[in-house]
Formats: sequence, C-alpha cells, structure tokens
Amino acid sequence: MMFRSTALEKGMNDDWNNLPFWGQNRHFRNEVKHIVFSDSMTAVPDFAWDVSEVKDGSIYAWMDGTTLFIAADGKIKLNPHSEYLFAGFCNLETIDFNHAIDTSDVKNMEYMFSNCTSTTHIDLSDFDTSNVQNMKAMFFWCAALERIDLSGFNISQLENMSCFLAGCESLESADFTGASAPKVSDL
Repeated sequence: MMFRSTALEKGMNDDWNNLPFWGQNRHFRNEVKHIVFSDSMTAVPDFAWDVSEVKDGSIYAWMDGTTLFIAADGKIKLNPHSEYLFAGFCNLETIDFNHAIDTSDVKNMEYMFSNCTSTTHIDLSDFDTSNVQNMKAMFFWCAALERIDLSGFNISQLENMSCFLAGCESLESADFTGASAPKVSDL
C-alpha cells in the first residue's frame, strides 16, 4: 500500500494554504489542524477518498472537522519521493503517525514539512530514514516549531541537508540522539 504524492505537492507556491491536497478538491490545506494516521480501516466513512498510489482502495483519507484522517489496513508505505508531502499545511498543529507509516523506501524528504507554520512539536523518531538522500529544507519556515524529535535517525545515505531547519525561529530543542551523517556534503 503506497501513499500517493502528486505533482500538486511538488514545487513551491506562495499561496499554499489555498491549495487542495492529495487528489481531491473539496478541502484546502488551511482547513487542516490535525493529521491522524491509522493502520485500521474500520472507521472509514463513505465520503473518504482514495489516496493510494495505484487507486486500489488500500489507503483512504477524509476530513472530520479540522482533522484529516489517513487509514489503511496495515502500515502505510510512503512514496520514495515524498518531498512536499505535508508542505503548506499552515494551520497544522499536530500530526500523529501512530506507528502506522513505513518510510523505509523514502529517498527524498525535501521540503516535506515546509511552511507548517503552526506546528509546535513533531516526533519523527519512528521514521526509518536509512535510504533518505535528500532532506533539503525539510522543515523550512516552520516558524512555531519548538521541539523536534529525530532520535534514532539513520542518515547514513544523506547527501543534502541544507536549510534543514531554516526559519524555525522558535526552536528550543532538537533531539538528534543516535544520528550521524557521514555523506552530508551540503549543509
């Protein structure tokens, strides 16, 4: 079950918050305050839309108020090119991965969370980053970000980490315990 990333998510845009996301046109990025992943599809409503890469109904997303839910039966595998995936969710306060995603095949996380200007903390300690080569500007302009947990990151394949936390002017703590980057050439 591969999560789909579309061209709409790729490329910077001055007006991210007015863009729809992930293959639908009813909801906009600025409506989302919470994102919750689940490895069970027992509560998927009829109005959910298919966000699987091959459109086989294996991964669904839906909005309930200001919360965006993404669910599958089992772990959701992120696309190798997951750049811009959560970019521009300007009112996003929380994101709960619930151990329900698999990032083991991801190679590109460039701008993945950029312009999430309302997110105050994020825990990515469960992310398998052993194949990631690019984390350029991954948290670019996450101005409210105070805490980030990247402990256990395996960034042995990482080549580009430039502007990784650029514009994170509220950052108080960043846990990189256990991370090393022997290949990083562009900081």
